[in-house]
Formats: sequence, structure tokens, C-alpha cells
Amino acid sequence: MDDFQQKFDKAILDYASKNQYGVSRIPYHTHNGTDSPLVHPTSSDINARSYGTGVTSIVTGTPTKLTLQSNSFNNGVTWDSTNNRLQIITAGQYLITALVTYTNTTDAKGYQTLVYKNGGEIMAANMMASAAGGAVSPVSTDIQTLATNDYLELYTFHNAGVNQTVGSTTEQTYLAIAKV
Repeated sequence: MDDFQQKFDKAILDYASKNQYGVSRIPYHTHNGTDSPLVHPTSSDINARSYGTGVTSIVTGTPTKLTLQSNSFNNGVTWDSTNNRLQIITAGQYLITALVTYTNTTDAKGYQTLVYKNGGEIMAANMMASAAGGAVSPVSTDIQTLATNDYLELYTFHNAGVNQTVGSTTEQTYLAIAKV
């Protein structure tokens, strides 16, 4: 490609990549004296999302492991259906999101979504119900460093004084991870 063609192509890209105020929409970096757009991956190749099915009754005052019976997707992570947990194959940093929805709450009581790694709590989200008979969905999100063979489990806890119901459809209760 000749010098004129390179300059022409860069001018077109520069024009197309700027907003109405002339501010670049595409970040650039310089490498070996040439400008090129930064390329960011749009998704992780290693990811998983598991959720429960049916409805689960949770005993008051006891951390309870939830049974995640189905997977929305599972790429590069082992799903251990016997123990209801995700097992890491590739070490690294992972974005972890966990959600548990209580569908018939007790007023002014606490509800938690917990993530356990290798049997110990590493993440928690807490919500207090503002009315009886409502729903709460504490969601916990964090980036954690995970090693090969680490495993993740979804737990929940409440102090309502009576057993509570957890909805386990795909959008109500889940554990999702993506390597970042």
C-alpha cells in the first residue's frame, strides 16, 4: 500500500470515528510509530451460568446451599451436577454474579445471597425486606482470583423466623461467572 493510500484510509477512519464535536470514539495507541485502534474483547471464552428449577423452602437462621439444576451455558468450566457447583479449569480472575430471589418476605428481616469458594464464604449481598409478602433479590457481584480446581457454590441465608420460599427460575436464582 502506498503512502497516499495509507493517509487516505487513516483520514476516513479518523472522520468516521469522531462524534459531532470532533472527539474520537475509538481509543488509539501508538506502537512502533504507527497508530492503530485498541481492540477490546467483547466477551469471555470461559463462562458459565447455572440456575435452579422449581421452588425451594429455606430454613430460617441456617446458611443453605442451593441446588442449581440447569445451565444456561457452560464454556470452559466444569459443571459438577453431583455436588451442584462450578469447578474452575483455567486459573485467573473471574467476574462472579450471584442472585437469590425470596418471593414472600417477612417485614424488616434480613436476606442474603452468598458465594462459597472451596467450602468457605467469599462474597455476600444483604437486603432487608421493607414489607411483608414482597420479594427481595440480593445480588452479589465481585471479581475474584480463582485457581485451577477451585469450586464455587451458591448459598443463601435469612433470619425471618419462619421458612421462606426461594424462586428458582432462570431469572430469579443463579450463579454466573466469566473469566476477565
